[in-house]
Amino acid sequence: MSFNACRERIHRADTDAYTLKQTWDRAREENPYAIRIQDEGEGTFSAFISGEVPPIPMSTSIDLGQVLYHLRAALDGAIFQCGVEENLIKSANDEEKWQFPICIDPDPKSNCFKSAMGQMKNGKKELSEARYEIIRAVQPCYAPALPTACLHLSYNRALRLLHDLARIDRHRRLHVVNSWMRSVSPRFIHIPPGCAIISQQTFSGVKMGNKHKIATITASGPPEEIKKIQLEIDATFEIAVDKIEPAISPDDHFLQRIGTMIFACRAIVNALEAARP
Repeated sequence: MSFNACRERIHRADTDAYTLKQTWDRAREENPYAIRIQDEGEGTFSAFISGEVPPIPMSTSIDLGQVLYHLRAALDGAIFQCGVEENLIKSANDEEKWQFPICIDPDPKSNCFKSAMGQMKNGKKELSEARYEIIRAVQPCYAPALPTACLHLSYNRALRLLHDLARIDRHRRLHVVNSWMRSVSPRFIHIPPGCAIISQQTFSGVKMGNKHKIATITASGPPEEIKKIQLEIDATFEIAVDKIEPAISPDDHFLQRIGTMIFACRAIVNALEAARP
C-alpha cells in the first residue's frame, strides 16, 4: 500500500467519523432526553432523566468499526511501504507479518515489547534509524507526562485508545454506542423573596439510563415559598462507547478522541514517508 493509499484510508476514516456524528446528532434531535424535576420536600429538588432512553441507531456502531478499520489499515500499510522501500519485503506473503506496532508495556521482556518494538529494531525487520525513532516516539509505553488538560491531544494516548477499540472490534463485538452527560447546569427562573439556594450537586460524566438522577438542589426559606421556586436543567450530551475509559476532562469527549486518532495517524504516515533513507 502506497503512502497516498494510506492517506486515502485516513480520509475515509474521517468521513465515517463525520457520518457517525451526524447519525448520533439526528437521533438525539429526534428523540431528546426528557428531564423531570421533582420536589422531594423539605427544600430539596431532584432532576431525573424521565422515561425510556431512546436507543442509538445500530449504524453508529458500524460507522465506528469502519473508522477503526481504516486507521489501523493506514498504519499497517505505512509500515509495509517502509519495508518495501528499504528492501525488507521478500514476498507478498510478508505483508501479514508487517503491522504497525502499538506497544503498551515498556518492559523489554514483555510479550508486547518483543512482538512490537523489538521486531522493528532487533529482529529481521530492522528499519532505518529515523523511521524506528518515529515509531518509538508515538508508542503508548513511551508517552511523555502531560497535564490532564492536554491528554486529549496526546498521539501516544490516541494510539492506545485505537489499539483498545480495534481489539474489541476485531473480535466481532460491535461497540455499544450510547450517550453520556457531559455537563449539567441548573438554571433558576424564579426564587421567591426569603428563599435561597444553599447547595447544588450535579452528576455528569455518566452514561444515560431511565430514572437516572442528574442533579440535586437544596433551598432554604419558608416552606410555602420554597414550593414556588422555578428552575430548569440545562444539560449537554456526548457520544459514549462501552468498555473504554471515561473522559478525564471536558475536552476529552469521544469525538475529540476520534479526531486525535485521525490526526495522529495522518502525522505518522507523513513522517514515515518524509524519513525515506
